[in-house]
Amino acid sequence: MNKIFQNKRTAFLIVCLTLVLVLLVCVLVTMLMQYSALTARAENLSALIDKAMQDTADADKLWQYMQTDEYVYEWARNNGKLTEDQINWVVSQQN
Repeated sequence: MNKIFQNKRTAFLIVCLTLVLVLLVCVLVTMLMQYSALTARAENLSALIDKAMQDTADADKLWQYMQTDEYVYEWARNNGKLTEDQINWVVSQQN
């Protein structure tokens, strides 16, 4: 072992190569940690997009239902705007 370090230039190169190797390992570990975090975030965002698409579809269905006569009758009945007799009369006039 004494023979390896007798040449100062060789010892310096070994120390430098060791430091570079340690630095590269640290960079690799850091990048792997970032990759796993980014993968988890991508999965989370994908789930949020799917939920938003489902919410949009549900909102569209509700909007279509709100444009029907059935919804208007139900709304008028629930809010006390029309009585059952009045609603039945309107329905009979439409048929």
